[in-house]
Amino acid sequence: MLLLPNSILPALSVAAGIVSHKLYWSRHEFDDSVPYILLGAILGHLALTTTFARQVTVWTASRDAALLEGIYATSVFASIAIYRLFFHPLKHYRGPFWARLTIWWKVKHIAQEGPHYALVNKLHQQYGDIVRTGNYVLLLLP
Repeated sequence: MLLLPNSILPALSVAAGIVSHKLYWSRHEFDDSVPYILLGAILGHLALTTTFARQVTVWTASRDAALLEGIYATSVFASIAIYRLFFHPLKHYRGPFWARLTIWWKVKHIAQEGPHYALVNKLHQQYGDIVRTGNYVLLLLP
């Protein structure tokens, strides 16, 4: 019987998350890759479930596969957040806190408070001539 808490698989999932961030996610945005990520998650889940099902029931294998995938995803997102907050080349530019982590904060702001140009004007008034509005985005005052 497969026992995840006593095995090395959770530690390998954490390591895989950190390594995949360093090798891939630190250089690429995932906004355009969502369909591929979902396909990879489904295929990965099926592969893990099939592998584990040789030792335990399909239900237990599926549960353990989902647990490992959750551990992997958590470690990837934690690694990305730590990198973007503390080690990113643009970390010294001022801007909203959430802009350091993602560009999606603007969607909520624009939906609640109005057009993008009003947001840009407000940010320049608050932060100066150069404003960080995304993890890889700087706005310059013309």
